[in-house]
Formats: sequence, structure tokens, C-alpha cells
Amino acid sequence: MYESYRAYYILVAIFLFCITCSHAVSDKGQCNIGKSRDELRASLPRGVSCLECEAAVDVTRLLVKNSPESTIDEVIYFFCDKLKIEDSNVCKGVVVEFKDFFFYMMTHEVAPKTVCGILSYCPKPVYPTWNVTFPTPQPPIKPYPIVAPGGPRIYFLHYSDVHVDLQYTPGLQTHCGEPLCCRPPNAAGTPGNSAGLWGDYNCDLPQRTYESMLSFIADNLPEIDYAIFTGDMPPHDIWLETRETSLTADAYELSLFHKMLPNITVFPAMGNHEAVPVNEFAPRSIDDADFDMGWLYNNISSLWSTWLPSNATEQVKKAGYYTTLTRDGTRIVSLNTNLGCNSENWWLSLPTADSADPDGQLQWFAQI
Repeated sequence: MYESYRAYYILVAIFLFCITCSHAVSDKGQCNIGKSRDELRASLPRGVSCLECEAAVDVTRLLVKNSPESTIDEVIYFFCDKLKIEDSNVCKGVVVEFKDFFFYMMTHEVAPKTVCGILSYCPKPVYPTWNVTFPTPQPPIKPYPIVAPGGPRIYFLHYSDVHVDLQYTPGLQTHCGEPLCCRPPNAAGTPGNSAGLWGDYNCDLPQRTYESMLSFIADNLPEIDYAIFTGDMPPHDIWLETRETSLTADAYELSLFHKMLPNITVFPAMGNHEAVPVNEFAPRSIDDADFDMGWLYNNISSLWSTWLPSNATEQVKKAGYYTTLTRDGTRIVSLNTNLGCNSENWWLSLPTADSADPDGQLQWFAQI
């Protein structure tokens, strides 16, 4: 539900709502910012032409460039709250969490037609094509080895999207009017609306449930050789998230795995929720220290160094991707799919020097 939380859409959509004198409502009477991209597109006002949308973006850009930041903050919060896009606490958090990113996008050269194309008011953006140089000649394809019955096996554990909530509290409301509940300052629950000891489908994972999972693996799956962890550690409180809280969640989950399963080597990958704000992985071509991803890549490479060799962690520091070998020589390639493949990463809409292949990941992949 929260995977494609689009606060940037909210900020742009607020001005579209103002201009069109309309706003989107769900069947419960309010627009849920936890919608997926397609759901949010469907909920935006209809009957807006491509030119009208471009004009709305131009007006937004003009307001941002010529108004005090505090005024824009107040306007965004006012309409988010009054149009019931979310409750007051979430609206305040959205402004704080996403405003720097929003201001950057609105003051740099993202074409209005590109923004409106993503919102489906204009034709879809046409992104640049590029050539990737492959090694020549092509290496020979090795036949897939057939293991005889009873022969040696390698066992992998795959786990993903743990999203442990360190603030999960049994007994609090599971339906609280915010995108994530079961945590302070939610009120005490009532029958049918109360967080259980081991979790709730409307909330993120309690610590005890994550620890129980690892304990089960340790006690019942001794044959596992390796684990593949495909990311997403912080909880979904992304209107409150900071770099510090994100890294705290990362450190807790990875260190506990190593403590409880010390004999399993983990090959991690970068999830979209590792970034703050969520999804927004700025490539190195964004020459602005405020958005440099070193805070994440440097810290995550240190955490991953428990299992990865130094040449792999040095690559992680550059852009969050790496390659390494298992003990038997099997090559592992971990791509940072947020660079180029995550359609929710708005940095990829900017016309930068490496926008065709952000941080050179695909060219690097081709050379492995």
C-alpha cells in the first residue's frame, strides 16, 4: 500500500487542484497519499488538457521561485490539510520531508511536459537512447551444470522488505487515519482495531516477529549457505523519516541477522526505502551536496562489509551496486535498480550528463 508513496505528486497536485477548482477523493471521502502511481493518476482531476497541466506546472515554478520558502510551506500545508489529502500530522511531515527536493525540482530544468507526461496529462516522456559497449568477442556460453541426484547442493535464503517498526506497540490502533499505525502517538485500540503482539496486516513488522523469524531459520534450516536480501529495511513512516532513523533501522536489522545467523553469508541489494526521501536516489551528476547519496552509500557499505570483500564495498560507496563471488566461484551481481529502473525516482527526470545511464551502472554491468 505504501510502496509508491508520492509526496512529490501531492505538492504538484495541490496546485492542479487549486487551478481546476477540484480535488480527488476516494470512496471514503479523502485522497490517500499511500496510493500507487496508477491509482494516484486515476484520482487526479480529469478534463485537464496537456496545455493546462503545463501551465499549472509553470505557475507552480513561478510561485516557488518568487515566494519566500516559508510562504510556500504554509500554502502546501494549508491545502494538504484543508483538502483532506491526509491528516494534519502527515501533512506537516510531508512538507518537512519533501520540500527541499520539491524546491530543487521546481527550480531546475524539468520540462513541464515531462512532469505532465508522468501524471498522464501529456504524452509520456521520451527518454534518451544510448549505446552500451559490450566486450568483444562475446564470451562463450557455458552449459548449465546438471547435478546428479544426491550430488552437492547450495541453499539460498531469499528475504526482502522486512520494514521493522522499532516503535510498534501492541494494543494501539491499527486504523488511525495515517498511512502507518500501531505506534505512538496512536491512541489505545478497541476490539477489532488493536495491534496484536506479533503484528497486524495494516502495520509494519514488530521487532519480536523479526527476531522470531531469524530464530526459526537458525533452529530449522541449518543447511542454508547464503542469503539474498533485496532491501527495504526502514518502516513506512516516510513523512517522519530522517537519515538517522533510516540508518538506525538498517543497522538493527543487519546486525541482528549476523548475530543470530553468523554462519550465513548475506548478499544484500539496495531497496527504494533506503533513501530519504523514499525513492529519491540522486545520481552523482546532481552537483548539490544536500542531495549527495554518500550518507547512505558510505554507511550501508560499512554494514554490508560484514559479508562483502573490500573491493565490493568500495564499489557500493560509489553508487550502491557491486559484484562478488561465492565460496564456490558463483558470481553475484547486485544492481541498484533505483538508478534507471525505479519509475518513482524523480531525479531520473532531470536532463543530466548521465541521465541515460545514471552513475554508469549499465555500462559497468556490461563489462562484468
